[in-house]
Amino acid sequence: LNMLAAFRECGLFLQTGQRHSVDQILSSTGTIESNHRLIRRWLRNLSETDWLLTDGHDNEYILLREPSDGEAERRWEQLAQLEQKIHYSSELLRYLRESGGHLQGLLRGEVDPLDLLFPQGTMDTAVAAYNDNLVNRCMNAVVCAAVREIAQNRKHPRDSKRPLRILEIGAGVGGTSRALIPA
Repeated sequence: LNMLAAFRECGLFLQTGQRHSVDQILSSTGTIESNHRLIRRWLRNLSETDWLLTDGHDNEYILLREPSDGEAERRWEQLAQLEQKIHYSSELLRYLRESGGHLQGLLRGEVDPLDLLFPQGTMDTAVAAYNDNLVNRCMNAVVCAAVREIAQNRKHPRDSKRPLRILEIGAGVGGTSRALIPA
Protein backbone atom coordinates (compact mmCIF):
# COMPACT_ATOMS: atom_id res chain seq x y z
CA LEU A 1 0.00 0.00 0.00
CA ASN A 2 2.96 2.33 0.44
CA MET A 3 3.63 2.12 -3.28
CA LEU A 4 0.03 3.02 -4.10
CA ALA A 5 0.12 5.80 -1.49
CA ALA A 6 3.24 7.25 -3.13
CA PHE A 7 1.42 7.34 -6.48
CA ARG A 8 -1.68 8.89 -4.91
CA GLU A 9 0.41 11.61 -3.24
CA CYS A 10 1.52 12.57 -6.76
CA GLY A 11 -2.10 12.86 -7.94
CA LEU A 12 -2.25 9.41 -9.53
CA PHE A 13 -4.90 6.71 -9.04
CA LEU A 14 -7.11 8.88 -6.85
CA GLN A 15 -10.39 7.27 -7.93
CA THR A 16 -11.45 3.79 -8.96
CA GLY A 17 -11.27 3.47 -12.74
CA GLN A 18 -8.66 6.21 -13.15
CA ARG A 19 -6.02 5.16 -15.67
CA HIS A 20 -2.47 6.30 -16.29
CA SER A 21 0.24 5.39 -18.75
CA VAL A 22 3.69 4.42 -17.56
CA ASP A 23 5.02 7.68 -19.02
CA GLN A 24 2.44 9.68 -17.05
CA ILE A 25 3.38 7.81 -13.88
CA LEU A 26 7.11 8.39 -14.39
CA SER A 27 6.53 12.06 -15.12
CA SER A 28 4.11 12.71 -12.24
CA THR A 29 6.33 10.97 -9.69
CA GLY A 30 9.51 12.66 -10.96
CA THR A 31 11.21 9.28 -10.95
CA ILE A 32 14.86 9.40 -11.96
CA GLU A 33 15.86 7.16 -14.85
CA SER A 34 17.75 4.68 -12.69
CA ASN A 35 14.45 3.93 -10.87
CA HIS A 36 12.25 3.40 -13.94
CA ARG A 37 12.57 -0.39 -13.64
CA LEU A 38 11.53 -0.12 -10.01
CA ILE A 39 8.35 1.74 -10.98
CA ARG A 40 7.53 -0.99 -13.51
CA ARG A 41 8.10 -3.61 -10.79
CA TRP A 42 5.75 -1.69 -8.46
CA LEU A 43 3.10 -1.57 -11.18
CA ARG A 44 3.41 -5.32 -11.75
CA ASN A 45 3.15 -5.93 -8.01
CA LEU A 46 0.10 -3.70 -7.64
CA SER A 47 -1.48 -5.52 -10.60
CA GLU A 48 -0.70 -8.95 -9.18
CA THR A 49 -2.28 -7.96 -5.85
CA ASP A 50 -5.46 -6.65 -7.55
CA TRP A 51 -5.00 -2.96 -6.88
CA LEU A 52 -4.35 -2.11 -10.53
CA LEU A 53 -5.37 -3.62 -13.83
CA THR A 54 -3.08 -3.44 -16.83
CA ASP A 55 -4.31 -3.15 -20.39
CA GLY A 56 -2.29 -6.25 -21.23
CA HIS A 57 0.56 -4.38 -22.87
CA ASP A 58 1.72 -2.70 -19.65
CA ASN A 59 1.08 0.65 -21.29
CA GLU A 60 -1.75 1.81 -19.06
CA TYR A 61 -2.81 0.90 -15.55
CA ILE A 62 -6.28 1.30 -14.07
CA LEU A 63 -7.10 1.60 -10.37
CA LEU A 64 -9.43 -1.26 -9.43
CA ARG A 65 -10.24 -0.09 -5.91
CA GLU A 66 -9.28 2.62 -3.51
CA PRO A 67 -7.74 1.74 -0.17
CA SER A 68 -10.12 2.27 2.73
CA ASP A 69 -9.37 4.86 5.40
CA GLY A 70 -6.78 3.49 7.77
CA GLU A 71 -6.18 0.34 5.71
CA ALA A 72 -2.42 0.85 5.47
CA GLU A 73 -2.16 1.45 9.22
CA ARG A 74 -4.19 -1.68 9.95
CA ARG A 75 -1.91 -3.73 7.73
CA TRP A 76 1.19 -2.40 9.52
CA GLU A 77 -0.44 -3.31 12.84
CA GLN A 78 -1.14 -6.82 11.54
CA LEU A 79 2.51 -7.15 10.52
CA ALA A 80 3.62 -5.97 13.97
CA GLN A 81 1.36 -8.55 15.62
CA LEU A 82 2.69 -11.27 13.33
CA GLU A 83 6.26 -10.21 14.09
CA GLN A 84 5.53 -10.62 17.82
CA LYS A 85 4.47 -14.22 17.15
CA ILE A 86 7.21 -15.35 14.77
CA HIS A 87 10.03 -12.97 15.77
CA TYR A 88 10.90 -12.15 12.20
CA SER A 89 12.73 -8.90 13.04
CA SER A 90 11.18 -5.86 14.67
CA GLU A 91 14.10 -3.70 13.47
CA LEU A 92 13.61 -4.81 9.87
CA LEU A 93 9.88 -4.12 10.11
CA ARG A 94 10.65 -0.63 11.52
CA TYR A 95 13.04 -0.02 8.61
CA LEU A 96 10.49 -1.11 6.01
CA ARG A 97 7.80 1.07 7.53
CA GLU A 98 10.06 4.10 7.80
CA SER A 99 11.37 3.62 4.26
CA GLY A 100 7.78 3.48 3.03
CA GLY A 101 7.40 7.07 4.15
CA HIS A 102 10.35 8.12 1.97
CA LEU A 103 9.32 6.48 -1.30
CA GLN A 104 8.81 9.71 -3.24
CA GLY A 105 12.22 11.05 -2.21
CA LEU A 106 13.84 7.71 -3.02
CA LEU A 107 12.22 7.62 -6.47
CA ARG A 108 13.38 11.15 -7.24
CA GLY A 109 16.88 10.53 -5.98
CA GLU A 110 16.43 13.07 -3.18
CA VAL A 111 16.86 10.50 -0.40
CA ASP A 112 19.91 8.26 -0.25
CA PRO A 113 18.78 4.70 0.51
CA LEU A 114 22.02 4.12 2.44
CA ASP A 115 20.96 6.80 4.92
CA LEU A 116 17.91 4.68 5.69
CA LEU A 117 19.86 1.41 5.84
CA PHE A 118 22.65 2.89 7.98
CA PRO A 119 20.91 5.64 10.04
CA GLN A 120 23.49 7.96 11.62
CA GLY A 121 26.11 5.45 10.45
CA THR A 122 24.84 2.64 12.69
CA MET A 123 24.75 -0.97 11.53
CA ASP A 124 21.60 -2.09 13.41
CA THR A 125 19.23 -1.84 10.44
CA ALA A 126 21.65 -3.44 7.99
CA VAL A 127 22.31 -6.30 10.41
CA ALA A 128 18.55 -6.78 10.78
CA ALA A 129 18.16 -6.83 7.00
CA TYR A 130 21.06 -9.15 6.20
CA ASN A 131 21.48 -11.27 9.32
CA ASP A 132 19.05 -10.91 12.18
CA ASN A 133 15.74 -11.98 10.70
CA LEU A 134 13.89 -15.24 10.41
CA VAL A 135 14.75 -15.97 6.77
CA ASN A 136 18.46 -15.23 7.11
CA ARG A 137 18.70 -17.14 10.39
CA CYS A 138 17.29 -20.19 8.58
CA MET A 139 19.53 -19.75 5.53
CA ASN A 140 22.60 -19.24 7.72
CA ALA A 141 21.77 -22.39 9.70
CA VAL A 142 21.76 -24.33 6.41
CA VAL A 143 25.11 -22.81 5.38
CA CYS A 144 26.62 -23.66 8.79
CA ALA A 145 25.38 -27.25 8.56
CA ALA A 146 26.76 -27.61 5.03
CA VAL A 147 30.18 -26.24 6.01
CA ARG A 148 30.31 -28.49 9.08
CA GLU A 149 29.54 -31.46 6.80
CA ILE A 150 32.26 -30.42 4.35
CA ALA A 151 34.75 -29.99 7.20
CA GLN A 152 33.94 -33.40 8.68
CA ASN A 153 34.15 -35.21 5.34
CA ARG A 154 37.48 -33.93 4.08
CA LYS A 155 39.07 -36.93 2.34
CA HIS A 156 42.72 -36.12 1.78
CA PRO A 157 45.00 -36.94 4.75
CA ARG A 158 46.67 -33.51 4.50
CA ASP A 159 43.27 -31.80 4.79
CA SER A 160 42.86 -32.75 8.44
CA LYS A 161 46.08 -30.90 9.29
CA ARG A 162 45.22 -27.74 7.39
CA PRO A 163 42.66 -25.16 8.41
CA LEU A 164 39.48 -24.96 6.41
CA ARG A 165 39.44 -21.57 4.70
CA ILE A 166 36.25 -19.83 3.78
CA LEU A 167 35.74 -16.59 1.91
CA GLU A 168 32.38 -14.84 2.15
CA ILE A 169 31.77 -12.76 -0.92
CA GLY A 170 29.40 -9.85 -0.63
CA ALA A 171 29.12 -6.21 0.19
CA GLY A 172 26.90 -6.48 3.22
CA VAL A 173 27.60 -6.70 6.90
CA GLY A 174 29.12 -10.18 7.09
CA GLY A 175 25.79 -11.73 8.04
CA THR A 176 26.70 -15.27 7.04
CA SER A 177 30.17 -14.96 8.58
CA ARG A 178 28.62 -13.94 11.93
CA ALA A 179 26.78 -17.25 12.03
CA LEU A 180 29.50 -19.38 10.43
CA ILE A 181 32.66 -18.40 12.31
CA PRO A 182 31.46 -19.64 15.72
CA ALA A 183 30.17 -22.84 14.10
